[in-house]
Amino acid sequence: MVRVGILGATGYTALELMKLLLRHPEAEITLLTSRQEGEPHVGAVHPQLAGRLDLTLQNLDSSMVAARCDCVFSCLPHAASAEIVKPLVDGGT
Repeated sequence: MVRVGILGATGYTALELMKLLLRHPEAEITLLTSRQEGEPHVGAVHPQLAGRLDLTLQNLDSSMVAARCDCVFSCLPHAASAEIVKPLVDGGT
């Protein structure tokens, strides 16, 4: 099973990616990140996923990404993605 993280999990692209990954037999979504306050449940942000995915959205922490994910998808805007992904890659994540 490949443990998957999604950066920027509140947008439409992330929603569609989660729906695809939930159907994949070898993928397990283990981390969702967002800058939203209070770590909301993914079902509160994306009602279509209520009852299908039991995760809360976390603030980005590179050590958490490294510990919980084998693979990471970025659904962030390109400028934000470049800023956030480079340190993850440089750190070996």
